[in-house]
Amino acid sequence: MWVLPDVVGLFSINVGPFSRNAGPRHQIFSANLGPKPRMLSGPESYVLGPLHLVTGGSRGIGAAIAQRFLDAGAKVVVAARTRSDDTPAAATFVSGDVTTSEGVEGIATKALAALGGLDILVNNAGGARAFLAGSWTIPDKEWHDAFALNLFAAIRLTNAVLPAL
Repeated sequence: MWVLPDVVGLFSINVGPFSRNAGPRHQIFSANLGPKPRMLSGPESYVLGPLHLVTGGSRGIGAAIAQRFLDAGAKVVVAARTRSDDTPAAATFVSGDVTTSEGVEGIATKALAALGGLDILVNNAGGARAFLAGSWTIPDKEWHDAFALNLFAAIRLTNAVLPAL
């Protein structure tokens, strides 16, 4: 795991049936970023700050993370290419493609406008195709696509919203 010096809060969120008693795993704050975001109260009090953006939040783990934030009283924007039936209804949906610079800028602009700021960014969008014959069978285009989605998307979006964090 990489920890960047500009990260406001680093923590794990447990989702699913075994996470009812989960609490904070890690809380790391950079001293040069000013006061900590206010803590929410209630059973999900480990959620830091009220304004959240979750990429890949239309289904699966991303939708579950967004729903947990909503349950804790946070205002949430979920970003994905398309909305699904699993997208949390109470979240604001922003359509965009995190694999392109233009898509990332659009997501950042729309999310910051909808939230009026940002406390937590969850870079959850990701994935890759399986190549069961081994890594040497993966074409260059697949490597580029995987890095665009799993690495560069997180770097670009973090950089785009960092001034608001």
